[in-house]
Amino acid sequence: MSASLHEYHWITIQEASSITGASLAIIQDTVHKYSHNPNKLKTQYIDGDLYVDKNQIINLFPASANVIEKERVPATLFKWFDELRRTYEASINAMFNRVETLKQAHTDELKQQYDAQLKHLQSHIKKLEQDAQFYQQQLSEQQQTIKQLNERYDTVMHALASQHRAPLPSKDITPVADKIESMQVPTADKTDKPKIQAANTQLAQDIQKALNHALKSREQQDYISAADYFEQAALLGCTQAMGALGRAYFIAEGVAKDIEKGLAWLLLAAEHGFVPAQQKLPPLQNKYPQAYQDALEQVEIIKIQIEIQQSDYY
Repeated sequence: MSASLHEYHWITIQEASSITGASLAIIQDTVHKYSHNPNKLKTQYIDGDLYVDKNQIINLFPASANVIEKERVPATLFKWFDELRRTYEASINAMFNRVETLKQAHTDELKQQYDAQLKHLQSHIKKLEQDAQFYQQQLSEQQQTIKQLNERYDTVMHALASQHRAPLPSKDITPVADKIESMQVPTADKTDKPKIQAANTQLAQDIQKALNHALKSREQQDYISAADYFEQAALLGCTQAMGALGRAYFIAEGVAKDIEKGLAWLLLAAEHGFVPAQQKLPPLQNKYPQAYQDALEQVEIIKIQIEIQQSDYY
């Protein structure tokens, strides 16, 4: 190193900033300001780094008179700030990671809830579709049944209105099985009498057969089958079956409980001389006045059904 270098105490501009407490930018501005005045501030590039004279730079910053203190405090201060910065960055990173973890957990929870609700809704929709399909099928079958009943009703009404066969007397619409053979059906043509007698005989046999099945099923406590056979016999005109079917509807024996239907069948049985039904009706009328009135309307419908069933024999 040359002798001229020994006349100065060279320090880097970073060291000058630490000693004076001034920022690096202020030190650089100061160097630029006195670049043409080496008496105020001498600068020198050593190995590519800019150096300044320590004494001159201290003189330019009067607040840095205590050189030892200035050399010690900034280094400690910078170290403290650096540790504070690192702590702050670590805290920020930890907080960020925690937020991301909570965000992901919350997202996963919401997704699970959404998937569960979606699955439940899909299952519910599927069930509704199945129910709708079932009821649509039931409705279609009922409409078909109604159509068939209407066609049969029209056929019966047409036959009753014709001159070839007079309508059945209302008192004989529900003949007891043992009276079927003696039932007289008016006719305009005597040649039809054997056919009518044969029809009466077949009707009586079918009534007795259905009634026997019903009584046997009830004895065996097969109430569903019993109710079904009682209804078959009742629709063919058996007053005993009408009374039994009315009782079944009252006590829900083989059928769903239905006071109105029970009263309708008892009314029809009583109308055609079934004594047990006649005895039961007065107290039932007092107990169920509204159902009794509704049952009167159902009786007329049942009569038509019986007439349709019996018409198949003639």
